[in-house]
Amino acid sequence: MIAFTVRVPNETANALVKLAKKMNRSRADITRQAIKEYVARETWEWDEIEAGMAEADRGEFAEAEDVKRIIDTFALKSFLHERILEAQSGEVDTQSMTETADSVLASGSSQPFGCLGS
Repeated sequence: MIAFTVRVPNETANALVKLAKKMNRSRADITRQAIKEYVARETWEWDEIEAGMAEADRGEFAEAEDVKRIIDTFALKSFLHERILEAQSGEVDTQSMTETADSVLASGSSQPFGCLGS
């Protein structure tokens, strides 16, 4: 293993110490895991970006229908997430939320959210 020194703000160092105590792990273990996860995530993201750029260079683009389907999926997930947060805070009737979500899922459309045009 290679050892190196990293300087972090005092607040970050203090939070790391507290977390290590709560988890009954060393600062080094938590830092090692965090760096490993960060590198894996960033490597994946950059690999995907490079693959997408290569596809674009070859003229391979998503069809408009595929893009709309993906956007609709995220719009629905976002809508449901917002309704869940409202329900947890008591701002909305959960029965009403469930009926709306069921209706939208059954229709296969995100149009009730006003997110997309037809």
